[in-house]
This record gives sequence, C-alpha cells and structure tokens, in this order.
Amino acid sequence: MKLLDLKKANKNVFQLSSSQEQNVRNIATSSTTTSYYAKAILGMVFNEFYVERPVLIESSLGKRGSELTTVSETKNSTSNNNLLNLYPNPATNFATCDYLFVKPYKSAKIVVTSITGAIIKAIELKQMSGQYEIDLQSLNAGVYFIELRADDNLISVKKLVVNK
Repeated sequence: MKLLDLKKANKNVFQLSSSQEQNVRNIATSSTTTSYYAKAILGMVFNEFYVERPVLIESSLGKRGSELTTVSETKNSTSNNNLLNLYPNPATNFATCDYLFVKPYKSAKIVVTSITGAIIKAIELKQMSGQYEIDLQSLNAGVYFIELRADDNLISVKKLVVNK
C-alpha cells in the first residue's frame, strides 16, 4: 500500500478500509523506514503503540559473535482518544482537529473548555468525520481542553496548550 493512495482517494487515516488497515499493520512490522510512518498511523488511529525492546541474538560464532537488536511489541490502549487528533500542540493562533465518529449521532460538536471547565466555544459538526480548524486568536495563553461530543455524550478529549 502506498500512503499516497489515501490522498488520491480523498480519504484520511481515520477512513482506512480493512485491507488498508492490514497493509499498514504489515508495514509496521517490517524494518523499513516506512514502518515508522505505519506505526505512527496505528498509534494515532487505533491507539496502538510499538515499544522497542533490546534482544541479544547469538550467532553461530557463540557469544563473541552476538549482536544487540530490537524487537517491536504492540501496546494497545482501549481509550477513545483515537477519535480525535489535535495539532499543532502547543498552538498559537489556530489548531486543527481531525475527528471521527464510529456510530451514528443526532448532534455532534467540538467544545473548547478552560481548565476550570467553562465552555469557551462550541462548534456544531455536520459530518461523521472530517477536519476543523479552531481559531485560538481570542484565547489567552494557557491550558484548554478540546472535547468531541455526540448527543451530549463525551466521546474524546484532548489537552491543548495555547502559547502567545
């Protein structure tokens, strides 16, 4: 799978088909430069993180011919944070939210709250997945939370640091 295929199909990494997902998983287990991109996609979309651990491999020459290499292990988190991606973070004037709802909803929104829980702004969403650019120019420097809500239920939340 070429990572550019998603762009040509006008899709993002949150819209992988099952065969594309399997291809990304296969690439992630390889030892190529592309595997780092595949691991990043798995981390962002499926909240799966690859942890490298050192392993000593003995050659046919015995211990003198041993070498140190790494083995990847997948660590999977079951949180819903893979439904919302926020960048750049920290941000100054604008932050971009990539979002995905996996179930149908009647109403959905992105909510910006202060660290005290006060609602700063709420943005109504009309699509199951997409991208929204949040204007931060009117906010003071500080820590905020970006919430993804569907039918008044909290789906995912990310911390955002605003610098001025």
